[in-house]
Amino acid sequence: RKKTPISLHIITDLEHKKYMNRIGTKSMVQEARHLFGDVQHLFNADSPVCLYQWNIEMFSRIVTNCDLAVIPLDPRNPMAMGKPENKLVLFWRMAMPTVVTASPSYVRAMEICGSDLYCRNNADWHEKLERLIGDSAARKTAAMLGKQCADRVYSEEVYLGQWDRLFQSVLQ
Repeated sequence: RKKTPISLHIITDLEHKKYMNRIGTKSMVQEARHLFGDVQHLFNADSPVCLYQWNIEMFSRIVTNCDLAVIPLDPRNPMAMGKPENKLVLFWRMAMPTVVTASPSYVRAMEICGSDLYCRNNADWHEKLERLIGDSAARKTAAMLGKQCADRVYSEEVYLGQWDRLFQSVLQ
């Protein structure tokens, strides 16, 4: 932020259950304040950090007003690292350049796409975010690669074809 003025827009459930969705709750408002310091106006669009309740109606509106998306995962958490690439594909469908943690599913999807916007360490995050923040042509290229990949590999037609082949293999 000292080098380039940025705003971070976080779209998530503001509260969620801990411990396999069974015991206790975790406040993302408190977590954001812990991570980003004394953020005075967490819900103010002029704030450097904006926190939004996940909501399907507002999701695309918020995302398309941003320059890039970031999907960080805790690499020490096996549950997080085992997540599928559906969130990444959702961003790609909106032609949003996206930088992700190098989980197995995100690396596989990025390699299918022909992109290297996955990060294994802090140096990767720094290099890739700095490059995309400062280069609108790189953002546009990443956006188009992701969009084309989502349309080609993750389309409804592809999924329906996979189901058709599965049913045909079982019925034969």
